[in-house]
Amino acid sequence: MARMSQENKDLTHKNIIRNAARLFREKGIEATSLGDVMKASGLTHGGFYRHFPGKEALAVVAINSAVDEILDDLEQDIQRRGTGPAIAAYVENYLSFTHVTSRGVGCPLAALIDEGAGKGGDIQTALQNGYERMLGLLSEGFHGQNRKHKAAGLMAVLIGTVQLARAQSSPAKAGALIKSGRRVVDMIFSQPE
Repeated sequence: MARMSQENKDLTHKNIIRNAARLFREKGIEATSLGDVMKASGLTHGGFYRHFPGKEALAVVAINSAVDEILDDLEQDIQRRGTGPAIAAYVENYLSFTHVTSRGVGCPLAALIDEGAGKGGDIQTALQNGYERMLGLLSEGFHGQNRKHKAAGLMAVLIGTVQLARAQSSPAKAGALIKSGRRVVDMIFSQPE
């Protein structure tokens, strides 16, 4: 049997990470099997261990990749349009029905934060690092001594709103929560420094 070239191995590795990031956000880490990830990647389960030592290692890489993808886009938008407009667009997209219903490509923190809560380990660390990076970027949208506190409050509203909207039994209820979340965000941004 011919050996896989390094280029093909790298492409396969990236494909596994991309599919894992999507499936973990859609179904949760615990509910997604390695077989699910490998099938989505067009591979057999047996080939997994050529790329990762285990599911937790894959989850960490997938979380980091998803965080990087979303926040790299925000950083580029900040460079292109400036901090205020870029963060406003980010918040608008975050608190949207599209984000709520597109869990597999949305924010990994909103999708997975409960999977790492209180468990320690590398998954919790990856989620915490994603939180810290997002907090740093969003705090650039505020001024004064309380900017990190305001950014933390903004993140709580963003993540909490999306999680609650996803748990609703109807699109109308989800939409009402999104609207409420936007009102709270407006209040956060309108507070004096």
